Amino acid sequence: MRSKYHASLIALGSLVLLPAAAHGQDRASTHIDALGQCRALSDSVARAACYDRAYDALIAARDRKEVMIVDREAVREARRGLFGLNLPSLKLFGGKDGGDEEEVSEIESTIRSATSGSGGEWIITLVDGARWRQIDDKFLMPPKQGQSINIRKGTFGAYIARVNGKNGIKVVRLN
Repeated sequence: MRSKYHASLIALGSLVLLPAAAHGQDRASTHIDALGQCRALSDSVARAACYDRAYDALIAARDRKEVMIVDREAVREARRGLFGLNLPSLKLFGGKDGGDEEEVSEIESTIRSATSGSGGEWIITLVDGARWRQIDDKFLMPPKQGQSINIRKGTFGAYIARVNGKNGIKVVRLN
């Protein structure tokens, strides 16, 4: 029973710990380091007591929202949801400076709605609520609800949207 307890604590420590703020990164490392220090103890009673303290500290930090424990799929979904937004470079979701995860370079989605803006450009809302505005003057057949859309990174920070696989238009994310 005790070995299952220790194995679950080690597995917990191997999860991705994401701080609620950049300052919390040190706190997450502190909690992982504490688990590692417990593992180094040879006395089984002292080791179990150490794991108990480390576990309690980690759960307390989670309850205070100082650290968050998430799986890789949640990170992928968060990245996908942030695709196209101009955000500062944070290590919260791994990638370039923060880990080995690939950066999202394109998304596939479905159109929830499309409206024509005051300048004749299209404003397209995806099923996840992301809104994209056309920024070039290329002709586009009126996008319709339920159509597929592919949005990929272009050059110089531009994004290219293809509705139903047709010719691409340049777009910018609004929200």
